[in-house]
Amino acid sequence: MSNTDGRPDWPMTPAWQPAPVQPTPTAYPPAPVQYPPMPYPAMAYPAAPAQYPQAPYPPVQYPPVQYPQAYIQAPYQPQPYVQAPYQPQPYVQAPDAQYASLPPYVTYQPPPPPKKKSFLPTELKEHQSFFQVPARRWWWGLIALVSYACAYVVMLLVVSLIIYQLQPEWNPDVTTPTSFLLNNLAISTDILLCPLIAWLFYRQGFGWFVSVVGRVRWRWLFIALGVFALGYAIEMLIEVVLAGPANYGFQELTPQPYTWFMIGTIILTTPLQSAAEEFQFRGLLSRLVAGIVPFRHVGLILSAVLTSLGFMTLHFADDHWLQLNYFCVGLMMWWLAYRTGGIEAPIAFHIVNNLFSEWMMPFTDISGTFDRSEGTASWTVLIYLAFQLLLVVLVDVVARRHGVVRLSAPAAEPPIVVKPRHWITHETTEAQPAAPSDVRPAPGVILPQAGPQPPQPVIPPQAGPPSNPVLPH
Repeated sequence: MSNTDGRPDWPMTPAWQPAPVQPTPTAYPPAPVQYPPMPYPAMAYPAAPAQYPQAPYPPVQYPPVQYPQAYIQAPYQPQPYVQAPYQPQPYVQAPDAQYASLPPYVTYQPPPPPKKKSFLPTELKEHQSFFQVPARRWWWGLIALVSYACAYVVMLLVVSLIIYQLQPEWNPDVTTPTSFLLNNLAISTDILLCPLIAWLFYRQGFGWFVSVVGRVRWRWLFIALGVFALGYAIEMLIEVVLAGPANYGFQELTPQPYTWFMIGTIILTTPLQSAAEEFQFRGLLSRLVAGIVPFRHVGLILSAVLTSLGFMTLHFADDHWLQLNYFCVGLMMWWLAYRTGGIEAPIAFHIVNNLFSEWMMPFTDISGTFDRSEGTASWTVLIYLAFQLLLVVLVDVVARRHGVVRLSAPAAEPPIVVKPRHWITHETTEAQPAAPSDVRPAPGVILPQAGPQPPQPVIPPQAGPPSNPVLPH
């Protein structure tokens, strides 16, 4: 209880009196300390102010809105549907001038299939570099070279077995008419084997194997044959005049039991044997070597040197002058193939050389004809080499006069060729589009037609995307 003024109604202990005794904590819990309320004086708050009087505002009079009569919608009155009678119009054809600028109607053309890599050169290449094509890598040449070597060894073994069956007493150091015939026939198999290797590994046919124009240039072959034959005839005549008929060997010519057999063998098989050796060295091996080496000039040099060394080795000559002769002749034939874009000129050179060196065989003892041991030749070989080099240069000049194609790119679009007219060929300035008579194009490549071309219609450009107009009808 408390008084009205807020003070407590019990007596308070003065500060000087002792405090009352508190119970022990073990007996009773401590009592909370209670503080007496402090007396606070009453706060007086001011009364709320009286409501402010509002001033009287006069009412505002707005004029009525006057809407224009045009916006007043008339009531909807449905009308009956009456269809007008159809009046057909006469057909009038529009003049052509209105449609002269329209693009022609073009049907849908499906996109062309992706073009396969070509097995023929797309850039100007000489005959030795014709295996450098987009569809084949360099290691294809190694595989083809090993395959040809295996096939060639098998061919030699088969021929040796056949000779031993026909002549059990055959001596390789002694030449007989039969061994001469079988030797020529065995070498002639390269005419089939070498183009077959080229087709299996590079998909190039017989024509591309022979020349860069895709065919055998028979006219050029016979021209080269005539030049070489005339040159060898002149050389033999000069030799007979200078040495005399007795020293030349005319007195030793006597009929032999095998005369007619040897005449037929030489005429029929010697051209094949000569052509086969050119197919082997200047046709296949020179291309394989140049195709393996990625650098053009290095590949050409290695092609010339290695194939000439192989040509020298396969003639089994022990005499150093004969080895020099075969190596230099191999280089000359390689140069002819390089300068004329094919092996027609080397074939002509080889045929004429072999025929003139074998024409006395039917009338003499042939047992030692192929004796190439040490001491069988002398320095006079250099005279023959100089004469042969002169004939090679002459044939090169004749080839330029006749415009023989030396370089070609049959898979280019359009195909291009180089017909050398000067001693040094500038490929960048002498290249020209190939005519149908110059080169056989690669599959899928169209040669430009000779003569004036028909005028093509000129279609003016149209603005916007093309469309197919529909004419009135």
